[in-house]
Amino acid sequence: MGENAKSNTLKFEALKGNGELQIKLDADGNFNVLNAGPTLDISIVVTGDKSLTKTGEGTLIFGAGNTYTGATTVKSGTLKANATNALGTTKVIDVQGGSLLVAASDTLNDKADILTGNAKLEMSGKDITEYVGALTLTGNSVIDVRELQGTNNALHFASSFLEQGWAKNTSLSIWNWDFSGDTQIYFGSDAKGLSEIQLQQISSYSDFGKSFIGNAFIQEDGEISTIL
Repeated sequence: MGENAKSNTLKFEALKGNGELQIKLDADGNFNVLNAGPTLDISIVVTGDKSLTKTGEGTLIFGAGNTYTGATTVKSGTLKANATNALGTTKVIDVQGGSLLVAASDTLNDKADILTGNAKLEMSGKDITEYVGALTLTGNSVIDVRELQGTNNALHFASSFLEQGWAKNTSLSIWNWDFSGDTQIYFGSDAKGLSEIQLQQISSYSDFGKSFIGNAFIQEDGEISTIL
């Protein structure tokens, strides 16, 4: 990207009529956006059996159906999943910092477990449906749905039940959720998807986390709602 780059986008895209152009993860397996502002936009296929790590404050956009199989880690900046299967068949998504932005349906492997620690999981687009594995909270984290549009958006986690709760003294904040019925968040398929301690760790806010709405409870079908 260049040490002096402050903005702009570097984009890799497939040539017309050539569907074979790919990026193969090597032994290191890292994509690094190291500068303050630039965006790396990759719309060709990322393949291989290595892991992928996003570092730096810039944005990395995956705009193709990728096939890599290793773990996916976000340490800083934003990783934007902008196409079906954008994160390949990765089984672990570890958002240690920065943000994972889901901007299309079925971008994540439905068996991929998600770990979040001092990070954001953001959703953007219209009528987005996403199924993933269990959620593990390792630090204070946010789910932000402010950019969702339409009347049929849903985020389905697998059952994430931990009797003793997630990491001690951590919280999961849900931002900009208007409870109109246009967006649903589920943990599993019944009221056993989270423990009582975990529910106590979840709160809802408006105005980007500035205005407290209420604490969470789980319905019989696993959907999260709030006590107003």
